[in-house]
Amino acid sequence: MSEAEVSTERENCCGQEPDDSTEPDSCCGHPHGEREAHHHSSEEAESGPNAESSEANFSVDQIESIVELTYNNLGVFVRDTEIAPEISAKYQPGLIFREKGLTYATYRVGGQAANHRFAIFSNHLIKKNPDPENYGLCIAEKGSVFKVIGRHDFQNSSWIILLHLLGDNYWRVFKDFESPVDEDMVKSVVSWLTELTKQPVIPELTRPEWVDSCKYPMGIDDNGEFFPL
Repeated sequence: MSEAEVSTERENCCGQEPDDSTEPDSCCGHPHGEREAHHHSSEEAESGPNAESSEANFSVDQIESIVELTYNNLGVFVRDTEIAPEISAKYQPGLIFREKGLTYATYRVGGQAANHRFAIFSNHLIKKNPDPENYGLCIAEKGSVFKVIGRHDFQNSSWIILLHLLGDNYWRVFKDFESPVDEDMVKSVVSWLTELTKQPVIPELTRPEWVDSCKYPMGIDDNGEFFPL
């Protein structure tokens, strides 16, 4: 399957694509769902790496601005997906990858509905409004880039913790950069998700249409390899 076909198939999942009839709304900055979303301020993040550590030759001021914009007012959103062990093993901390299609996630966070849960820290997912199916649907645009900042195995499931990076080539800033706040973010979300294992799965998120919209491992093609950055 070509990249164009992959992108088209993924964006048609669930019939939910941003268009002129969609009222865009930030999914971040306010608590949502069954449990209040975690939020983190850019003040907690390091001001930025040395400019020489980035392949993109950003200035120090540019790097500081990119880091601030990335970490400011983060919320946590989830996507539950069935993933084979050999694919799961590819998501290791420090990995940066690009998803060719639209990325579907929810701010309605309850019990886990699949063997893997992507927990996405983001401040620029787009809320689907209206959301008649009550999925709590938020969408990352095609070509979005994510960084794995942590993962945690719990009982028979795994949690992959992602940071949603900004567009263009700004992801290059994070290639050799780790903020000291990342570890705190991972610990915080792992504690939160552990508590959520005691909760039932949200009924709307067990519907076949929603499950189908989240069936693809993020950033992975049909051959089990990551799409090129």
